[in-house]
Amino acid sequence: MLMNNDRNASVGDMIIHTPRVRGNNNVDEPNNWIGIVHKITRDKWGHGTAFITWTRKHPYYNEEHGEACVNIHNLYREYEVIKRK
Repeated sequence: MLMNNDRNASVGDMIIHTPRVRGNNNVDEPNNWIGIVHKITRDKWGHGTAFITWTRKHPYYNEEHGEACVNIHNLYREYEVIKRK
């Protein structure tokens, strides 16, 4: 099986976010959130921001600001990137 190790978020990719909750073990929230990247913006330095449509309300996601692409890329324990075909 061919594995794609590209962790850079692109439009159409599925993101599975499993946040590592620090200091609160009594969280009544499900373990993960699933979403699709619907837009990527870049600033003048080329830093990307991914805007994600989640399947249900995500308490740690701000729809106005999106998620930094570098977080999705580097936080491999929290974010799984499933590339579109």
